[in-house]
Amino acid sequence: ACERVGKQVATNGSMALKHLAVEAGYLAAIAQIGLDRPLPAIDALKLVTYNPNSPTLSLAQGLLGNVLFREGRHEEAIAAWQSLDAQKRQAWGLNEPLAQTTFISALESLQKAEYEQAAEKLRQAGRLGYRDRRLGPLLVLSLFKAGQQAIYAGDTAPVSVTPTEMILAEAQG
Repeated sequence: ACERVGKQVATNGSMALKHLAVEAGYLAAIAQIGLDRPLPAIDALKLVTYNPNSPTLSLAQGLLGNVLFREGRHEEAIAAWQSLDAQKRQAWGLNEPLAQTTFISALESLQKAEYEQAAEKLRQAGRLGYRDRRLGPLLVLSLFKAGQQAIYAGDTAPVSVTPTEMILAEAQG
């Protein structure tokens, strides 16, 4: 129902009605999440985040980050959570998920042989408060591999350990 109202108002309504259509999109996104249809929810939430005057802007940014994370779109989730006001992010308990997601994104960059980006993301995870004893060694590895890549023009062996394998090895001892 929200989507129908939004489409009808967006095509032939005043500016106030168009803002109402965006807010109806927020409600539609919540319904889509309830129906386990994340892609339409993401699209609807993104529309809300494009409107800086929206009363549900902060809620949409936080929820968008959550849905994007669950879809494995970590970079986009990080961007959504970082665009959220820092005080609200703290109050809503999103600082820890942001730091952890930044760490996951760094591991993904390592797997793709994007060593400079991985190093920057590892630094960012540390600045965001992520505390893990693997952070320092992974940063050194990233910088070392980035140096190898710069000197040898890409003739360096990629990191072949997946994040899951790394965590399992760490848990075993």
